[in-house]
Amino acid sequence: MADEIAPLEVVSLKNHLETLRLDTILGIFKEEAKKASETKISYTEYLSRLMAEEIITKTDRSINYRMRIARFPQIKTIEGFDFRFQPQLEERLIKELCEFVFLEKAENVLLVGPSGV
Repeated sequence: MADEIAPLEVVSLKNHLETLRLDTILGIFKEEAKKASETKISYTEYLSRLMAEEIITKTDRSINYRMRIARFPQIKTIEGFDFRFQPQLEERLIKELCEFVFLEKAENVLLVGPSGV
C-alpha cells in the first residue's frame, strides 16, 4: 500500500464513493490507508475493514430508521430490564439466550408460563 495516495486518485476515489453512496468509507479511507501502511496489512484486509465499517453503519442506520417509523412509545432492551421485578427469572439464563447460541447449536428453546407471561 502506498504511503500516500496521489491527489488525482483521491478525487476519483471520492467521486466513486459518493456515486455509490459509501459515505462511511468516504470518511475513513485515508486514515485507514495510513493505518494499513503502518501495520503492513494486505490490500484485502484493508478493503475488508472498510466494507465492514460501511455495513455496520448502514445496518445501524436501517435499524434506527425502522424504529422511528414504528413509533414505539418506549424502546426497551434487555440491558434495561429490572430482574428484581421478576425474581423467578434467571438473569444469567435470559442474557445467555439473548446471545442466540442456541441457534448455532440448532437447539430448541421453550418458554412455558401462564397466559400473558
